[in-house]
Amino acid sequence: MKGINVWIWLIAAFIIGILMFTISLQFITYITTSQQKELARESLDELSTNINGLCSNRAGDEFLKTITFPEKVTAIYATKDVRLSPVAQRTYGNSLCMIFSNELICNDISCNLEMEKISSGENLQSLLNQFSGKFGTNSYILRILKTDCGVAVLPESSKTTCLLNNTLA
Repeated sequence: MKGINVWIWLIAAFIIGILMFTISLQFITYITTSQQKELARESLDELSTNINGLCSNRAGDEFLKTITFPEKVTAIYATKDVRLSPVAQRTYGNSLCMIFSNELICNDISCNLEMEKISSGENLQSLLNQFSGKFGTNSYILRILKTDCGVAVLPESSKTTCLLNNTLA
C-alpha cells in the first residue's frame, strides 16, 4: 500500500509540474506579445503624427524617417475602407493601418495618403526568435513627402504618383 501512495504522489507532482510549466509559458508569451503590440502601436502613432504634421505643410516639404516595427507586424498600408485589405503594392486612403498577428489596427489621417505597402513575412530568423522567447524588429527608412494630392510615404528611392508642380516627385 505504501508503494502505491508514493507512486500516486509522484504522478500528481509530475502533472502539477507540467501544468505550472504550461501556465508559466503562456504567461510569458502573453507578456511578450503585449510588449510587441505596445511597441507596434507606438510606432504606428509616431508615423501617424509625422504624417498629420506634414498634412498642413506646403507641397514639396519632405523628410526621411526610420521607423521600427516588431516582426509580428506583417503589413502596414493606407486604405480608404478599413474593412478591405489592399492587394496592390501602392495603397491610398485616409487611414494608416497595420496588421499585428492577424489583428487590424488603424489610425485616421487628416489628409489623403499615398503609401507603398510595407509587408514582412515569416522567415527563419523570426521563427527562431519566437522559439527562443526573443522578439526581433524590422526597421524601415521612409521618405515622407507632402504633395499636391496629400502626403506620400515611400521607400527612399520610390517616386510618388501624384504630380507635384507638374513634375513627378
